[in-house]
Amino acid sequence: MHGLEPLIPIALFLSIAGVVVLRGPIGRAEVLERQVEVLHHRVAELEERQDFAERMMARQDSARLPERN
Repeated sequence: MHGLEPLIPIALFLSIAGVVVLRGPIGRAEVLERQVEVLHHRVAELEERQDFAERMMARQDSARLPERN
């Protein structure tokens, strides 16, 4: 086991460096990426709802218009 003792400070350093990186800009970028994905999904849903509402309004308008002869 005497040969593994130098690995303890290396492992500790890598663990601390990993925490710093994940809490730093890279970690924040991952959070922002998830937020953008959620917003993209919500915008797509809103577009579908708007398209549906526009189709319904167009049907109602065409049903109310008198026919021309």
